[in-house]
Amino acid sequence: MEVKEGEETASKGKEEIVVIGDVSKNGCCSSLRFEGVGTAKGYNWLGIGRGGVVMSNIFLSTSLIYLASQEAGCFDYEEDKVTQDCDTRVYGMLPVALISNIAVISGLISAFCMPVIGGIIDCTPNRTKVGVVASVLLGIVQTIQIGTVSSTWFAMAILQALAGFLYQGHVMSVMSFLPSIARRVGEKSVIGCKRI
Repeated sequence: MEVKEGEETASKGKEEIVVIGDVSKNGCCSSLRFEGVGTAKGYNWLGIGRGGVVMSNIFLSTSLIYLASQEAGCFDYEEDKVTQDCDTRVYGMLPVALISNIAVISGLISAFCMPVIGGIIDCTPNRTKVGVVASVLLGIVQTIQIGTVSSTWFAMAILQALAGFLYQGHVMSVMSFLPSIARRVGEKSVIGCKRI
């Protein structure tokens, strides 16, 4: 294998990886530059933002189960925990089934609406607008959900189903940029190395 000036080699199993450029010369975050292509940088930063949404949804899911269990009378105040053998229903469902029901509702909304949204993304120049609208609406829903308390948990659960749909629409819009990013930046730049 021939190594050119400015390249370093590293062994990884049976493959050798050539790291393009000198990290000390380019700085610590040179792999985030993506050859100056703004779309690739935006894709990377959107992934970080979606991580925050996922984390807040995990926290919200726990609180929704907790609040639904309290309303159903499935909460032991002496031990400060949800009782496991409670079969009291609230709004026609068991509190432990709340999150799976939210996922089902969100999935059904997505199944019916995503073909239309996909058509808008694929066949019109509005894929950026779809992503921005989904992202702004998702941010609004997440902000409203800060007000989740025992008197508002069911409305917040409904909003959570809508948030799941908006998240899927946003991801669909963002993923539509990947082919053009790959053509402009290339896989080597995205992962920061070249496989031999």
